[in-house]
Amino acid sequence: MSAKTVMTIVGVISIIEGIAFYVGAEQITRGAFPLLTGNALEVGTIMHEAMASAMVAIGVLILFLRDNTGVAAKKSLQGIAGANSIFLIGGLIHLVNSPAKPPLPALGLLVVIIAACLVSAQKVKVD
Repeated sequence: MSAKTVMTIVGVISIIEGIAFYVGAEQITRGAFPLLTGNALEVGTIMHEAMASAMVAIGVLILFLRDNTGVAAKKSLQGIAGANSIFLIGGLIHLVNSPAKPPLPALGLLVVIIAACLVSAQKVKVD
């Protein structure tokens, strides 16, 4: 896939994930922390909404990067892979050490995004 196609797909996925996180913030918080009530549940919900806003913002940024070519496209894809690697590492740490378990399909999606970005970055023609 071309760099532009990969960045388009990843950007759209990030925006959709962010919207889903925002719409389902309370349900996600209840699912991750079933014992939370009152203010604690409200804070957890607000934190998921904040994370949702960041996901949408990252998706929009990626969509603006998709017209990059050459070295800029290569570095953009490597940066997107690096950022998603940080998300993956955080998710894996929570999977092992936390009562809140991230969904495995979400972690798998991160692996696919990272691989697609790195493969596409290798294919970018640098002048």
